[in-house]
Amino acid sequence: MKFSNNQQGSAVFAITVIVLLLITIIGAVAVRQSMTGLNISTNAQAKQIMFQSSDAALSKFQNANGTLVLSVSNILELSRNNSTDGKEIVFCYQKTQAEFFSNIRYSVTEWIRGQGQPSSSHGVLGYCQAGNNNFFNSGRNAVLTQISIQNLPSETTQPFEGQSLGTDIQSLNSTSGGGNTPQVNYNLRVYAVSLMPTLSSASNENINTCLRSRMNNPINPDSSTSQVSTEQTISQCLNVLAVPFVTLTSDFLLIQDEFQKAGGA
Repeated sequence: MKFSNNQQGSAVFAITVIVLLLITIIGAVAVRQSMTGLNISTNAQAKQIMFQSSDAALSKFQNANGTLVLSVSNILELSRNNSTDGKEIVFCYQKTQAEFFSNIRYSVTEWIRGQGQPSSSHGVLGYCQAGNNNFFNSGRNAVLTQISIQNLPSETTQPFEGQSLGTDIQSLNSTSGGGNTPQVNYNLRVYAVSLMPTLSSASNENINTCLRSRMNNPINPDSSTSQVSTEQTISQCLNVLAVPFVTLTSDFLLIQDEFQKAGGA
């Protein structure tokens, strides 16, 4: 049986097309698998970077100097008589900033009695701002880290928690150092929320709303049965927007001008 040159050429062409098609399919599958692997790797790296940012901020607070301790104490004491427990002192952690905490650039988010939801009672300078390069804590403008310091209500602590061994009711009510001011202890919980806005399709406006109008631990001052609120938290708000974030917390005990670590999470 003999084939003409045209038939032989057609057969070769068909085989070549089939081989090229197979190569294309195999290549497409390989590229897709590579992209999936790269995406997983990128997500893992992003999570690690955000964890490190939050952890670094908590370490800064743990090793705080007297200025930070005095500032936090004064802010809490200033509003102790005319506000509710559970307020959060908020500021944006920036590695390029000389001071970890500024007496000027901070905000206070609290749920004031009689109001339907939390609000800011000290301006907006302390909140991180997505879209503003000055608020990122790295040169690549990738990570925002917002710190919140909350004074936990006494109802959330155990009797004599944070006191030295041998402390009794009488000594708790006594004055400190012969003065007229009783010893005041603050049980503080510090939240470090790190996020990467560039890895999300959410608008900067919506992200900033989460950071400005939500609390990490909203406590309803008007609740008669429980102070725990169903109000959306910062983490829940960011999760709804599909913004990658990591939230770390650590508990501290502030006793007048002494700063003692109580425990961490």
